[in-house]
Amino acid sequence: MNLRFSDVRAAGEPGGHRHRKRFRQWGAPIVLLALVVSLLTACGGGEGDDEGTAIGGEANIESSDYPEVATNQTITAGVSTLQEQYADPVIANIGGNSYPIMQSVGDPLIFRNTDNTFGPGLAESWETSEDGLTWTFTLRSGVKMHDGSDFTAKDVETSVNRVLEYADDPAFVGYAAWVAQVESVKVLDDLHVEITSKTPYASLGIAAPVPIATDYYEEVGEAEFRKQPMAAGPWMFDSQILNDSMTLKRFDDYYDESRIANFETLVLKIIPDESTRVSSLQSGQIDMAMGLSPASVAQLQGSADVKLVNVPDSAIASVYLPDLWKDNGAPATDQKVREAMLMAVDRESIANSLYAGMGHVPNSLFASVAPGYDPDAEPVPYDPEQAKKLLEEAGYPDGFEIDFTTYSQTTVVPDVQKLVEAVAGYWEQIGIKVNINVLDAATYLPAVRSHSYDGAIVLGAPSLLYTDPAQYWTWFESDGAYSTVSDPELDKVFAELNQQVDPDKILPIATEIRETVDAQHYGLPMVNVDTVHAVGPNVAQWTTLKGNPYAGPFWYINAK
Repeated sequence: MNLRFSDVRAAGEPGGHRHRKRFRQWGAPIVLLALVVSLLTACGGGEGDDEGTAIGGEANIESSDYPEVATNQTITAGVSTLQEQYADPVIANIGGNSYPIMQSVGDPLIFRNTDNTFGPGLAESWETSEDGLTWTFTLRSGVKMHDGSDFTAKDVETSVNRVLEYADDPAFVGYAAWVAQVESVKVLDDLHVEITSKTPYASLGIAAPVPIATDYYEEVGEAEFRKQPMAAGPWMFDSQILNDSMTLKRFDDYYDESRIANFETLVLKIIPDESTRVSSLQSGQIDMAMGLSPASVAQLQGSADVKLVNVPDSAIASVYLPDLWKDNGAPATDQKVREAMLMAVDRESIANSLYAGMGHVPNSLFASVAPGYDPDAEPVPYDPEQAKKLLEEAGYPDGFEIDFTTYSQTTVVPDVQKLVEAVAGYWEQIGIKVNINVLDAATYLPAVRSHSYDGAIVLGAPSLLYTDPAQYWTWFESDGAYSTVSDPELDKVFAELNQQVDPDKILPIATEIRETVDAQHYGLPMVNVDTVHAVGPNVAQWTTLKGNPYAGPFWYINAK
């Protein structure tokens, strides 16, 4: 398939004139993690590269290409799922399908630009103490929270203490590594706050929870705040109909004018069936269809009223084996069995047939953007005869039976059910009997995090997160939110990585982690996928995050 995608930078993208002038220069840059270090000496707007992922035809969209006030005051985005449908931007970090809420409703201390550089968010600058334990943030003045209150250091303190207080709540599991490192938070004055860690922790700033409106939180309490949150993002949560939609309203007092939309209402419509998302886009019932398969892309190709937005190499779809974490003696706890399970799958055929033009075979569980990744490593070859020999050596000459559980839909992995069926078919050919179980994401993902499944599961790992290799704790550290691995020696290496702020020392540690997880086959990488979204004629401008497989964030979006 010969795909044609718009791949031009829209006005307002980091590095563009409108956005760059909105940020102040930030001082006293400190090391964050890995090779991201070199990116942290730039302005918050970030120069980045000139290859954004935006829409609008063959030329950049300038401000004159859409009206100051749009004719269409409501834009509806069709998404496959919003997972547990959390409205709260703090707890919406536990799974990527809920990220549009976290990224649109909340605003972080340190902002991730669309080219994956980092710069000022609600913090204008920051510095660390000589021992690396205390981060002092200088906060942006003149910022309003959604409840109309002035943003101060108290809002940072409230959010940090909330995460520390509710650390054992399953809703906050995405902060497990952060909570394990953070000791305390202290307000110095309205615009200065300190966060202290137990050991040097290079990810502290970028992993911190978004600040929330203190007065409002204290007034309504925890339970009500989760239903109707107030933070400081460009969009405010308005309402939701469970299993149907979530509605956001533009926040007119948002501090960055380049991210204030020219329309009032953004509706995230949950449409699990992809063909319905596509037909709804074509009929004008929705304005954006998120996370499409090659078949849908082909169907929309050449449509005069539809633009396709391609996010290349956005995720690695991998099979993980919960039996490893449980150490229950199941066949997959044997490294030879895991190698056989990977070698048995003709991943090239899957990439070519199921993801034609939108996928390729990965050579690692590590994303290509991650420090420690080896571009010269060869993928494990397709060799079913050798796979059978490995099973025989492991004591399973006649194969075995395994449950294979998946979500029904996810933006991260197009056609995820077909992927699972294809993998299962190859396993059957070497004697592994597979029982496939399909669940909706809101049921599946919490159960994955609570280690409810045996056998095999499938998940997509988003590329954009792994410019910070410490984020692989999620998959491979014993207490990682989605980990199916319990390896005490690997935990020690992650602990060393978390404390390391010297980029020259980070790379070999990250390399050691990558070599370990690949050699041990702690996951079975199946296909590296692109993400494709489609937008209709009512959308004039939208810029995505590089390497982001999820719907949103809905920054720099404007309507006609």
